[in-house]
Amino acid sequence: MKQSSTAPKLSREGLTLPKTDFSLRSWQLPAVLAFICCIIISVYQYYSPGYSDLLMTAVIFPVSVAVFALTLYTRPYIKYAEVKVLGAFFLWMILVIFLNDWRLEKAFSNTWFYCTCITMFLCFTLPYAFDKETLKKALSILAVAMLACATLLSAAGLIIVFGGITIPESVSEVARVGIYVDGRLWLVSHPNTIAPICGSAILLTGYLLTRTKKWFVRILLILSALVCYCAMALTDSRTGFMSTALGLALEFFLLFNLSFAKIKRAGGRVLLALAAAALCVGVFIVGMSAVRSVYDHTAGTTSAQSELISDRGLEEADSFNGRTAIWAGTLKGLKENPSILLTGTTPIIAGKLMGPYFPKNSPIGNFHNSYVASLVSFGIPGVLILIAFYVMLAVSSARLSFAKLLDKDSLGTRLIPAILLFAVAESMMEVFLFVEFSLNNVWIWFMFAAGFVFRMQKSE
Repeated sequence: MKQSSTAPKLSREGLTLPKTDFSLRSWQLPAVLAFICCIIISVYQYYSPGYSDLLMTAVIFPVSVAVFALTLYTRPYIKYAEVKVLGAFFLWMILVIFLNDWRLEKAFSNTWFYCTCITMFLCFTLPYAFDKETLKKALSILAVAMLACATLLSAAGLIIVFGGITIPESVSEVARVGIYVDGRLWLVSHPNTIAPICGSAILLTGYLLTRTKKWFVRILLILSALVCYCAMALTDSRTGFMSTALGLALEFFLLFNLSFAKIKRAGGRVLLALAAAALCVGVFIVGMSAVRSVYDHTAGTTSAQSELISDRGLEEADSFNGRTAIWAGTLKGLKENPSILLTGTTPIIAGKLMGPYFPKNSPIGNFHNSYVASLVSFGIPGVLILIAFYVMLAVSSARLSFAKLLDKDSLGTRLIPAILLFAVAESMMEVFLFVEFSLNNVWIWFMFAAGFVFRMQKSE
């Protein structure tokens, strides 16, 4: 006589519930914790590259694969058009690896491959694992984690700079910390890396402010954003300034449009909101120079670090600090190697192949543009797939942000496309999206925000 088993059976119904939560028994909780680890890595990875890579490859990568598998099993994930397009890009990426080097172990020994898998399997997929209300709570948790990490980094930089702290010679010989000889703030990582960390934290503060009505919490959030703002000003990263300003322009417009809701004529309300947003963005940009001036007149003349903060003008704006020469050299390299346009090269060897065509003294293998780097890495087929994804994302973002301009309850949700604007703009001058070898904050937040935008327009 057979004995009936009392062990619980694992089923689709047992893994998905009408309402998701963060209980210890939910599989969504480890996914959120893994994303927080991604945030920590994106901010502090340069302080311990070996441990960061180990955590990424040995822990976060397996978790991201599990999150993808569970989402695929418990949600109608694969039926969505944007998922199919991103899946097509991933398959093309794998094919490009085989076309350029049949030894797949080279990919598995390269951090770029792990970064790509994590951003697709975890960062983009995570929003689909929640119902809409829980997704907003999850975003709040992740935004707080990002703001906390960025504030801690920024505060350390400001203390070093304005406190006149002299970095030990043993440290300064290995890494640049404080105001370097170029007059910009270095915190081991490059100023152009610090600025996006601060910028994304500032933009996420806007979302957090819509999620709380407690004045003490709001004041704390604003103070944290100001700390990040001051640190970003000292980096003198013009790309960081303008990218953040673009995101803030959208956030301010949506906020002021709601504030002027009593104006009956939609056209007048929109124009007034645009003018108010432009004014706030102008103050934001001018304030950057003011922060640098404060340093020049105080800490700059009294501290052991007597270097003045840089204030770069627009004399090299037409060439984007020599970036156009790099892009022109890349196009020349593609003309001489037209097969790359079909098969790509993978990011693993893209910089090495195009390096000889770069101008002298330019950074080795750094295209300073995610989209140019994507063309070399994945060829025209890969870029076309990415363009399709960007177009779908742009349409969805426009619908999300502007469909209900006077809906106060959805304001926080409608602010999220500002993160996408910020990420796209940053990636026009730096290599951040799809081809980078580090798990940078621009990439992870772009993918999460993209998933968020798509998910919020799906039925439950």
